[in-house]
Amino acid sequence: MRYCRATTCEHPFSRSHESCIEVISAVLRTEGCKQQCRKISSEAVCLNVDKVEESLASREQRSKNSTVDFVFGIREKNRQQIVLCELKCNQKEPENFNKSNIDQKVRQTQALIGRDVSLYEKPIVVFKSKILQQMQNRVRRAYNNRNLVEVLDVNGLGELFF
Repeated sequence: MRYCRATTCEHPFSRSHESCIEVISAVLRTEGCKQQCRKISSEAVCLNVDKVEESLASREQRSKNSTVDFVFGIREKNRQQIVLCELKCNQKEPENFNKSNIDQKVRQTQALIGRDVSLYEKPIVVFKSKILQQMQNRVRRAYNNRNLVEVLDVNGLGELFF
């Protein structure tokens, strides 16, 4: 399945939060991912879920829940899915990986965006290339060798979906 702008922008949750639709490369930069990926078009957009949650928390006068950084749509023929993506490009030490934090962000994002479109089989966590191998090992061990989270760098994200 490949990136689909229409699936991203036409999801009911995206439609109700159009001001939070942003260019993926801008979100990557904001979150500390300095590595560029030619495969990710400068016109590819995503829904910045952190901004959506900030807006909702402010409107509902509650504290902000933890959510993944962004979501985007993928499509193959008539099958559409939403990909949950958490950026950890600022993480310097593999020891700082927190499984429960990732699990909580995924659960709260799923509850927030609903189930109008199915979700990609695994959430994506993006790390710097420099520590990618260490993080893949650490995440695999944290999940008891079950392949429940996809660990990539920015280039891997580009190769997989764009």
